[in-house]
Amino acid sequence: MRVTVFADDLTGANETAACFVHDGISARVHLVLPGAIETASAPSGSPRRDVVVYDTETRNVCNDAVADRLIPFVRSERAGAPSAVYKKIDSTLRGPFAAEIGFLMNELKLETCLVAPAFPAQGRTTSQGYQLVHGKPVGETAVAQDKAFLVRDSHLPAHLEKALGKQILTIGSREVEDGPEALGQVLRRAFTRAEVLVVDAEREDHVETLAKALEWVSPLPLLVGAAGLAKHLGGQAASRGQPKKRAALVTAEVEAGVLVACGSRHPATVEQTASLQQTLDVSTFRLDPALVSSVGGGRGGDELSALAESIACALRQRDVLLLPPHAPVSGVASALGRVVAEVSRRIVPGGLVMTGGDTAFGVFEALGVRTIEIGGEVREGIPFGSLPNSILNGLPFVTKAGGFGAADALVQCVRHLRPSVGRTATASAGGQVGPASPASVGNPYKKGGCVS
Repeated sequence: MRVTVFADDLTGANETAACFVHDGISARVHLVLPGAIETASAPSGSPRRDVVVYDTETRNVCNDAVADRLIPFVRSERAGAPSAVYKKIDSTLRGPFAAEIGFLMNELKLETCLVAPAFPAQGRTTSQGYQLVHGKPVGETAVAQDKAFLVRDSHLPAHLEKALGKQILTIGSREVEDGPEALGQVLRRAFTRAEVLVVDAEREDHVETLAKALEWVSPLPLLVGAAGLAKHLGGQAASRGQPKKRAALVTAEVEAGVLVACGSRHPATVEQTASLQQTLDVSTFRLDPALVSSVGGGRGGDELSALAESIACALRQRDVLLLPPHAPVSGVASALGRVVAEVSRRIVPGGLVMTGGDTAFGVFEALGVRTIEIGGEVREGIPFGSLPNSILNGLPFVTKAGGFGAADALVQCVRHLRPSVGRTATASAGGQVGPASPASVGNPYKKGGCVS
């Protein structure tokens, strides 16, 4: 089964890919850097993957910009003939997902669409067509203040009918509870009366039942959902003959600590960074607003170099946490990317941890990363992988959405990348790194010592 995923941000793309990988299916995520969107398709000669994920970076674009962002990806997929097309959306309904659904249905000639954005494990459920966050309509939560929240209505059928001009039906949880085969027959009949179905899911077993019910639906509709549905689709694909496999732990030379780049200001991330500082031996650096502005304006060379030297020096001794300015300021993700790139020219980190989709994209953009390999999950919803074909070829990384994870999530991420965490890492120290690590990592830019 070949699955093509269109995700609107990088953490979501990685998270969705990991839903399949942990069940033994290979996946690669393709990024398109600004100015190179025409190169959206996989490079010629690259190995075929069971799951191809495109990070379209559409979360923060307006409805009118959707077509321009998606068309290069769609063109590359027309020749690929995927078995299933999955539109990964945010479980709190941020982003222009309705416009993306309409565009993909039209361009890929998909006559039907099934929408199921529930992610019960994260408290996001769908009941009577309403999208809820911990039982509260999403439009009444703090999410509705996000600039990417374009819905203005928590009732999915009403929003989609207005946006798409198509007939919408809601499949209630009572019908879901009748089991996969019965639900599959309900879906088939419903698709004779409506082009788009919104499916309720109030519990994890509801999402699992829906994934199984799709075996009775042919041809498959455009599947629209969060990582909740993707996780169970991955399990179903693996059960149909895909061999399960796990990445092996590889011994590597560790010359530095793990670099944690945190751009998210979500309260969950704030709690996680505090836990990291209290639990592990980390050096903390916080971006200065003036430096962020200077980097954004193409300046800040001396200040950027000095900060990179200080971080590189600290990395030779321990893990490093890089935080955004105390006050909100634009351009943080790009600035974090520039700092990580400058540090990497001085020393190769033992691994990278990035919080927030914008942060991860900013770092990968600065490093020139176009594709990434997904190896699995540190914890549910927190994927890890490695960076092929970049200046940090093979380096292990973890990405985490800002609002995801328990208080110790970042601690677990660092420990995953360097199980020997707590031991002082020096330029000559040896150790083990996580499953996505290469056998050795060279650094053509390595300098001999710290600069005071």
